[in-house]
Amino acid sequence: MRGLKDGAPFWLMEQTPSTTACRDVNPLRRPGELRLATWQAIAYGADASLYFQMRASRGACEKYHGAVIGHAGRADTRVFQEVAALGEELNALGAATLGARTPARTALLFDWDSRWALEISDGPSRLVRYQEQVHAYYRASREAGADVDVVPVTADLTPARLIAHATATDLLAGERTDAGAPLTLEPLGVAVLRLQ
Repeated sequence: MRGLKDGAPFWLMEQTPSTTACRDVNPLRRPGELRLATWQAIAYGADASLYFQMRASRGACEKYHGAVIGHAGRADTRVFQEVAALGEELNALGAATLGARTPARTALLFDWDSRWALEISDGPSRLVRYQEQVHAYYRASREAGADVDVVPVTADLTPARLIAHATATDLLAGERTDAGAPLTLEPLGVAVLRLQ
């Protein structure tokens, strides 16, 4: 999220406290998962974490969507208790993290033109999915301990120490970025730029 706002704080909107209602199978969040997701968002720069919905709907398409207060209207459920406990933790934290900026030293470029080019392309492989490639490089970077911002190709790359561009379909080998370092490409692979 930070990458969408040039590192500025954001709000995590409509996080489900328990389950969604939009998938083929809608599993209930495991104990502690909501707390983990909320603290992760705060660690990444969120100033707020909002839940959808407060009280379960009595009808329509979201009547089975998770809520802080379920259909029975009780406060003794696991979900309600977890949200209440998390509220106490956040209250104890206070305003310490509000407006905080946590810049990443790794930039993963998200390129809509490359995504569209892959989706309409008839080759070299219909099996390459742009978003899956971006997720794979993001996951690998995070597992290696890197803090990563997903940024548009138009972003200022000056602060980054490592820049990756998954499935760069529209760049030519040897092209230079605005950071002034050479960009290395693999065919429909990742472009990696290591800065000194």
